[in-house]
Amino acid sequence: MADEWSEELVRWPGLVGTTAAEAEAHIRQSYPEVTHVRAVPPGHDIPMDYQADRVWLHVDDNGIVQSVPVIG
Repeated sequence: MADEWSEELVRWPGLVGTTAAEAEAHIRQSYPEVTHVRAVPPGHDIPMDYQADRVWLHVDDNGIVQSVPVIG
């Protein structure tokens, strides 16, 4: 992990519109500290606690990322 916090390291706006599998592969490659990447279909709840090693991928019914993935 970088020594200084940077928004560029915790957000992936370029992954909106990609498949969950593509997004997960990119996140894991670019930020290996992330150990949990999960696709969340419409209507499903997620825990609201913050975890620095987790990224939720909010996807549509076709598994396409709909919002900017962020660490948390």
